[in-house]
Parts: sequence; C-alpha cells; structure tokens
Amino acid sequence: MKQEGDDMANLSEKIVNNMWMTAIARLSMTLALPTLGFIFWLYAGWQGRKAQQV
Repeated sequence: MKQEGDDMANLSEKIVNNMWMTAIARLSMTLALPTLGFIFWLYAGWQGRKAQQV
C-alpha cells in the first residue's frame, strides 16, 4: 500500500523534472533567433564575396 509521503516525493520529482525541461526549452527558444540570424549573416557575407569574384 502506498503512503502519502511517496506520492509527495513523486510529485516533487515530477515538478523538478518539468522545471528543468521548461528552462531548457526557454533557453533554446531564446537562442534560436540570434543563431539563425548569425548563420544568415555569415551566408550573406559569403555570397557577397562570391558575387565580387564574378
């Protein structure tokens, strides 16, 4: 038979795991746009150098 303390331990563990996943998801969303912008900036510079060579 389960005790109430076991349920509380499982609940707190789920909350902590959910908190970490939420933090990781927010960090990845925060860094996604600047990373994409940086990649396109590098590509634009590469494309500009190729155009100058022609």
